Amino acid sequence: LKQYYKHTFGNLDNWKKFDSMRAEGLLHAPQGSMRFVAVKKKPDYSKYVLFGDGATRFAMSYDGSDAWQISVSADEANLQNIPPKEAMNFVRDASVAGHLLYPLQPGKRMELLGTTKVGKFPCYDIKVTLPGGQWLRYAIDMSKFGERRRTTFNAVNSSEEIITFQDYFMIEDIRFPYLSEMESGGKTVYRMEMLDLQVND
Repeated sequence: LKQYYKHTFGNLDNWKKFDSMRAEGLLHAPQGSMRFVAVKKKPDYSKYVLFGDGATRFAMSYDGSDAWQISVSADEANLQNIPPKEAMNFVRDASVAGHLLYPLQPGKRMELLGTTKVGKFPCYDIKVTLPGGQWLRYAIDMSKFGERRRTTFNAVNSSEEIITFQDYFMIEDIRFPYLSEMESGGKTVYRMEMLDLQVND
């Protein structure tokens, strides 16, 4: 994990300087592509906005205590709390840097399950169980120490979701995924393509 921290976040001083990120990109789904904006801020503030046709947009946000969503069209806006099981998924993923950080957090358990391969890349297979019982599995590249794959459990439909990270870029000495793909049940759910990313802006 020390090598993962070093190659992903740089040194401790660099990580301390990192406060927030704002990303813009495209979400490619079977039904079409949409533009998105994502904002994350330490420790776990998160907001995603999807832009549909015309004036339609959809947003989900978590401020560290409440998770809410809003759907806006040309003639109305509907604000409501995210349903509990959807909120479990969203809050789990709200952390600005994922769950491989802070291994000594009370109630968190981290296990090295062995090794695995993602495509041609040999990886460490690490399982993280969070204090509330949710779990994630990370495949960490054994040579470049980047995250190649992440597996989570969807609380809404009780399925495993697998995100594969295909490329990265470095900003302020921090590594961010550029292109990722999620699949579930053997089918592609979406591909996410980053077009612009800014930190501490």
